[in-house]
Amino acid sequence: MLKWVLFIRYPDGADKEAADQWYLNVHTQDARTLAGKGVVSYRTYRCVDAQFPPPWSAGVAEFNDWDRVTEFEFRDWDGWRESFTENDPAWRPPDFDVPETPEVPGSLVRGRGVGGFESVSCFIETEPEYDLLSETPPGAVPAQR
Repeated sequence: MLKWVLFIRYPDGADKEAADQWYLNVHTQDARTLAGKGVVSYRTYRCVDAQFPPPWSAGVAEFNDWDRVTEFEFRDWDGWRESFTENDPAWRPPDFDVPETPEVPGSLVRGRGVGGFESVSCFIETEPEYDLLSETPPGAVPAQR
């Protein structure tokens, strides 16, 4: 199994509530058409604002830079190809005011897509490589207690 994890930022200057409603009520419905066409699971999470006390609060803005995390799960790479190359949905554009932002095509990893939404993404396996609270990776020096 394979997961595609996307960190999503709504367009600068867009109404965040309107962007979130469009994402949940329109964009996700377009993506749901991929069910049974390679996608075996599809989830989204609303990001929560980090709240760190000083001195860590200096970097809190970077944590709060993302609006949503979405993950697609596929049985394997063939499932991803089946979904996004053979059955790519007709993605509907936003139905709310979006400031003029050019699309940045050609990158699935990092870019600006439909309606100025920005994202960064990566692929991971569905099971962790290590459970670091109960396992020590080979060659690692165990912590001293």
